Amino acid sequence: MVCDSVNIHSFIIILLFSFLYNGLLFSQTGLYVYDGDTDEDLIGVTIILAEDMVLISDERGTVLIDTAIHDSPYQISVRYVGYDHLDTSIYLVQDSILPIALRPLTKALDEVLILEDHAKHEGSLSSVHLSESYFEKINSGTLAKDLSRVPGIQSIDMGPGISKPVIRGLHGNRIIVNKDYIKQEGHQWGMDHGLELDPFDANRIEIVKGPSALQYGSDGLGGAINILPNKLPQNNTLEGQFQTLYKTNNNHRAASLYLGKKWTKWFLTGRVSYQAYDDYRVPADSFVYNGFELPIFDQQLKNTAGQEFSINATGGYQSSNQITKLTYNRYQLKGGIFAGAVGMPRSYTLQPDGNSGDVDIPFQDLVHQRLVLNHISFIGKDHFTLNLGYQHNRRNEHSLPESHSQFDIEPNETLAIGLDLQTISWETHYEKKHKTSGRTVLGINGQYQTNTRYGFEFLLPDFTAFRSGIYVFSEFGLTDQSVLSIGGRYDLGHNRSDAFFLERRNRQGQVFAETFVPFTDNIFHNWSGSAGLFYQLDNIVIRSNLAKSFRIPYPNETSSNGIHHGTFRHEIGQADLKSEQGYQLDGNIEGTHNGFFWAVSGYFNYFDNYIYLRPSANFSTLPEAGQLFEYTQNDAIYTGAEVEYRYQMNTWLSIAQSLEYVHTFNIQTQLALPFTPPVTLVSQIESEFEFGAYTLDLGLIHQWTAANGPLRIDRFEQATPAFQLIDFTIRLSSQKWLKGVSFLIEGRNILNTPYLNHLSRYRLLNLPEQGRNIVFSLRLSF
Repeated sequence: MVCDSVNIHSFIIILLFSFLYNGLLFSQTGLYVYDGDTDEDLIGVTIILAEDMVLISDERGTVLIDTAIHDSPYQISVRYVGYDHLDTSIYLVQDSILPIALRPLTKALDEVLILEDHAKHEGSLSSVHLSESYFEKINSGTLAKDLSRVPGIQSIDMGPGISKPVIRGLHGNRIIVNKDYIKQEGHQWGMDHGLELDPFDANRIEIVKGPSALQYGSDGLGGAINILPNKLPQNNTLEGQFQTLYKTNNNHRAASLYLGKKWTKWFLTGRVSYQAYDDYRVPADSFVYNGFELPIFDQQLKNTAGQEFSINATGGYQSSNQITKLTYNRYQLKGGIFAGAVGMPRSYTLQPDGNSGDVDIPFQDLVHQRLVLNHISFIGKDHFTLNLGYQHNRRNEHSLPESHSQFDIEPNETLAIGLDLQTISWETHYEKKHKTSGRTVLGINGQYQTNTRYGFEFLLPDFTAFRSGIYVFSEFGLTDQSVLSIGGRYDLGHNRSDAFFLERRNRQGQVFAETFVPFTDNIFHNWSGSAGLFYQLDNIVIRSNLAKSFRIPYPNETSSNGIHHGTFRHEIGQADLKSEQGYQLDGNIEGTHNGFFWAVSGYFNYFDNYIYLRPSANFSTLPEAGQLFEYTQNDAIYTGAEVEYRYQMNTWLSIAQSLEYVHTFNIQTQLALPFTPPVTLVSQIESEFEFGAYTLDLGLIHQWTAANGPLRIDRFEQATPAFQLIDFTIRLSSQKWLKGVSFLIEGRNILNTPYLNHLSRYRLLNLPEQGRNIVFSLRLSF
C-alpha cells in the first residue's frame, strides 16, 4: 500500500513537470511592492486596482496582471498592516514591472509585521513575520529563545545551548519547523533535543500560529515556523556580514561570518558560525530533589558547558522566470548534561573539577546535515515549485555504564544511546491564479525515514516511517475586502518498528532486569480540511479559520521503553496508539490607527485521542532511572488567547504589552495536561534617538509569569511558583560605516532573580534558571 502511494505521488509529480515544461513562458506586466526603508520584498500586500480587482503580492513581492492594459491612469489602493496606506494613480506599461514603495507606520512596527504567505494557506490564520531588524535587537544564542519574545511562543530549554520552540503549548511533533521549505527532522520528539540549526542563519522567519496540517502534513496541527531563505545579494556585488557575541554569565563566546556573491544570474553564499560556553551560573547555592538537599558549588551547574559549529553554503541560478538553488547545512553540537542528571543526583558527582569550560560525561554529541534543492518557475501569473531534501542526524548520548547499573559493559565504553536518523523529503505544488481574483494550489509533500540504534542502553528500536499527502486549496475574492479560503488533504502513513530484547546483568553476571519491545507494523490514513475567512476594512484585519486535522503517532510514542537521561525519566510507549484527531477554531483581529497597533487572537482546539507523556506515581524498576512516564491517550482541550498592543507615543518613545494565556484540560482525568505554559505578561518601553548618522535605541522589559498551581498541572506534576524578571537593551547603530554597524548590549535577569521555568527540563530537578547575564553583540555589514 505504501509503495502504491509512492507511485501515485511520483506520477502526479511527472504530470506537473510535463505541464510546466510544455507551458509557454511569456513576458510579465505588473507591480513590485517593497519596504521603502529596507528594500525588503513585501509578501501578502493587498492591492485594489481600478476598484474592482483585488490582488495579493507573492513571495517576491510582485503582482502580475494579465488583463488588457490601457493608456489612461489606474486608481490604486495599497493596504498592508504596519505600513502607511497608499492611495494614488499609476500608469501601467505592457511587459514592465512598476515598483511601489511602502513606508512603515513607525520603525518600531517594522520589527514584527503581520504576513499572509500566499504561496501557502495562511491568509486566514494568525501569523507573524520577523525581519532582520527584529534579530538585530535580540541575540540569545538559540533560535527558540529569540522567538520566545513573540506572543504565543515559548521555548523548552535545557541549559544555554539546547532549546526548542513551543506554539500555544504545543511542541515536538505537533509543530513543524521548515528551513528552505523542507521540514527539519532531528528527533524533535525529545524534550532535550534542540532545533539543531544555526541561529545566526535565520534572518527572515514566519510563524503560523494555528492548524497548519493542510499544507505541511499531520505534524502541523499546532502551527509552523518557516525559516525563509535569506535575500540574495544584488547583481555583480560581493556582500558580507560579521557577528560576534559574548555573555558574562557563562563566558559564552560566538562568532559568525557570512559572504554572498551574485553575478548576473548565478549566485553563491556561505556562512560559518561557532559558539562555546562554560558552565552557567544560577542564583542558588543548593537545590532539593526527591526530598534531599544537594549543593550547587560556586553557584555553577557543573557540566553544562558546550560547543557548536555550523557551516551553510548555497549556490544557484536565477533568471527572469525561475530560481534554482542547492543548499548544504552542517550543524554540530557537543553539550554537557548537568552532572546530577544521570542517575540519582549525589553530592560527590556535583563537586567542581576545576575546569568550568570542559564537557565531561554525561554529554550529548550530535551532527545534523541537510542537503536541499529548491526550484521555482513562473508561468505568467502562475508558478510551480519543487523542493527536495536529504537529512542525516546522528545523535550520541554518553554516560558511564555504572550509572545504569550495567556491569557487563567495558569500563571505557560510554556511548549509552546512539540514534542514526536519515530522512528523504519532497514537496511540490502548482499555483494557478484565477481569472478574476483568487488562486488554486495543488500540492504533494512527504518524507521517508530510517532510524538505526546503537549503544549499550536502549530507548528506541530500529524503525522506518513514511508520511505523504496530497492537498488542494483555493482562495476566492468575495468582495474587494474579503477572501474565502477552503481546502482539503489526504494523508497516508506507515510505521514499522523492530522487536528488541535486552538483559541487564549485575556484577555477578546475573540477570536482574529485562527490557522488551514488540514488533509493530501499522498503516495510518486520514483526511484534513480547512475553511477560513480573511477580511480587511481600512485599518482593521479580521481572520477566522475552522480546521479538522490529525496526527500520526511517531515510533517513539509506540515503541520506546528505556531510560532517557536527558529528560531524567524512564519513558514507555504503547503499541496500540491511534491517530489523533483535532477540531480547531482560530480567530484574530488586529488594526492600526495613528501609530497604535493592536491585536487579539483566540483559539479553541479539541483533540480526540490526544497522545501525551504522562508522569506516573511510580519510579522505574530499572536502577537510577528516575520517575516513570507513560505514553497514553485521552480526549483533551487546548484553548487560550493572546492580546498585544504597541503605541508610538511620539517620534522617539513607544510602549508595548502582550499577554498570553494557554488553558489545557484532560477530559478523562479532569486535570490539566502536563507542561502547560504559565500565563505571561510582558511590558516594554522603547526609546529611539538619532544623532546625525547614528541611532541609539533603549529598551526596558518587564516579564511577569504567573504560578502554575494545582489547577494548571497534571497529577504527579510539580507546581511552579510565580516570578518576575527585568531585562534591558541598549543598541547603537549607524549606516555611516561600511553598509551598517550595530552594537547591542542586553541585560537579562538583571536583578539576579532565582526562578523556576515550568517548561525547562531542569525543572524536574528543581534547578533554577540562569542568573544575571549581560550580553554584548556586534554586527558589521559590508
